[in-house]
Amino acid sequence: KSKELKTLTFGLAFFHALVQERRAFGSLGWNVPYGFNDSDFRISVRQLHMFLDQADDGDGAGHGIPYKALRYIIGEVNYGGRVTDDWDRRTLNALLSHFITPEIHSPNYSLSSSGQYLVPPDGPHQSYLDYIKTFPVTGAPEVFGLHENADITKDMSMTTSLFQSILLTEAGSASGKEQQR
Repeated sequence: KSKELKTLTFGLAFFHALVQERRAFGSLGWNVPYGFNDSDFRISVRQLHMFLDQADDGDGAGHGIPYKALRYIIGEVNYGGRVTDDWDRRTLNALLSHFITPEIHSPNYSLSSSGQYLVPPDGPHQSYLDYIKTFPVTGAPEVFGLHENADITKDMSMTTSLFQSILLTEAGSASGKEQQR
């Protein structure tokens, strides 16, 4: 099941990047900021590999793959173990269901509603890296399952944070000058 493993691993990697980057949208991304990390991804890939080794139906169509069990382990245990908010748990599992599904093996399966991000065709490792390089540097909010206006909110929040930091720096240097007198 090498082809299925590659496709599902790609989908899982895309999911991991998605849950990481949703943090940039603040409370629009997650109600509570979570510390998803590479260990969540690594254990999920190991379990995916284990499940695929055990799912031997011989037809090569992915029918023997226990998608429901994979979604439960990944969504409720590996990543979901960090999630404390019920709405965030629902969101996480809804996002995951788009990546751990039999449809992901279909040609040109879209990972986003725009169709800009597709699962690459089966190939060697380098072909996946080359394919990823064709993705836009900055993902649109629709990739993260958010409305396009989420970018406005994120950018305003980042701008406010930047200006507050500048003002704190300015205030700190002004008090330093007064102490020198």
